[in-house]
Amino acid sequence: MIEVLVSFVLLSMSLAVILQIFSTNLRAVDTVRKQTHALILAESKLAGLGNGIPLTPGELAGESGAFNWQLTVSPHVEDADRDDGANHELYDVAMTVNWERGAGKSEIRLKTLRVGAAQ
Repeated sequence: MIEVLVSFVLLSMSLAVILQIFSTNLRAVDTVRKQTHALILAESKLAGLGNGIPLTPGELAGESGAFNWQLTVSPHVEDADRDDGANHELYDVAMTVNWERGAGKSEIRLKTLRVGAAQ
């Protein structure tokens, strides 16, 4: 009878550890899923820059489901003083996507340079 009781105690302890590991893995999978979704959203907004979204200095912001995004376009600093008569200009582009995560927030930031028409 004592052997059965000891085996049940060991089984319940093992089961508690396995459930904790399973729960931790589920949270990690959810975190990666949200990061991937945010990255896809950021890349799609950057891909639309110059097509559906004008490539002009300024800020755009919006929401997509549980995600908030902000797109900032500004003239590239090293390119701002150039006066070579070219009809193009370099722009610094920053894309930030953030979302709620438990009690805090998470975010992804992407930065790139884009070539556009001179202003």
